[in-house]
Amino acid sequence: MGLWVNTADTGNQARQLNTLTGMMTGIVQSKRCHFEVMASKSPDESQVDSRVKRFSRYTQNETVDRETCFMPFLEEVVAGLARRGTLGVVMDGSEVGRHCLALIVSLVYKGRALPLDWTVVTGNKGHFPETDVIFLGDGEFDGLILLAETKAAGWHYVCRTAHNRWVCEQETWLQLHELGLQPGGYICLPE
Repeated sequence: MGLWVNTADTGNQARQLNTLTGMMTGIVQSKRCHFEVMASKSPDESQVDSRVKRFSRYTQNETVDRETCFMPFLEEVVAGLARRGTLGVVMDGSEVGRHCLALIVSLVYKGRALPLDWTVVTGNKGHFPETDVIFLGDGEFDGLILLAETKAAGWHYVCRTAHNRWVCEQETWLQLHELGLQPGGYICLPE
């Protein structure tokens, strides 16, 4: 399989990445998220039963952490899909297990929701309580249209931006570096 394995990854890391790649490929190809169906569509030469066991062990493995095992893969998937056009992101709450709810943010691709992030909380079926949303973005997300949309949705935002970006403070236009802001510091510029 090995769709992309970082040469720095060794042993367990490479196997975990291959398992995740197989699971994601299985979800996209089968349009289902049941281990048996995913495994039948996963590009692997092992027996389907072996893949099912591997997928199950992977999802239960407490050493598989989000930052190391999931985010690098996800970043590549999102970057690849972004080159094809507009990305659709959806948020949904679902009942999982006994008295638990999952809030899942997913990327929509060919009518399938590919999970980007999730949290599980104790609770009964129904609506999640409203909460503050903070949009965090790197420099490519500091455009005025996106930030205006974010503000219109009632979200807060934090975006990295260039030091030579122009801002208006009390009807005076300045570049950000002229404000004397130091790393770790902040300044509030209303409106």
